[in-house]
Amino acid sequence: MNDETYHLETLAITAGRPTPSPDGPINPPISLNATLHAGGPIGYGRYGNETWEALEKAIGALENGPTLVFPSGLAAISTIFSLLPIGAVVTASHQGYSGTMAMLHKLQETGRIEVRYVHVADTEEVIAALPGTALLWIESPTNPSLEIADLPTIIEAAKKLGCGVAVDNTFAT
Repeated sequence: MNDETYHLETLAITAGRPTPSPDGPINPPISLNATLHAGGPIGYGRYGNETWEALEKAIGALENGPTLVFPSGLAAISTIFSLLPIGAVVTASHQGYSGTMAMLHKLQETGRIEVRYVHVADTEEVIAALPGTALLWIESPTNPSLEIADLPTIIEAAKKLGCGVAVDNTFAT
């Protein structure tokens, strides 16, 4: 199947599925294994599996780019923060998921990063905090108070300054 020839609506229901074959599955089987036979490209089930690969392919086709899925949101968040150089400035929501907030506080406490906390619903405050920022980390809507950020305006300002941007939109989904 060549995903590039399908409309977005068709990709949404077909991307990541196995190539049709007689008696073959319509959907990829769910793989719950942690250990796999050696010698393949994955090697260990916690690094990936066929189920994850199917999801990555489907999302990648819909978003027109590479995709990487994680077993949890906090695993994804931790990975993003681990990519920052020591001392990097992160501008972040003043409130958010407790696991994220604890991680930000711990990383700042240990000198790993510097965090500037902002009220995401105050667009001017967020934009004013951006100069020198390596990563803009926003939850929108925020957890638990459901504050909404003006994402198009804030992201445009961040990109103009060369800031990386990550948005946790768990509450929106």
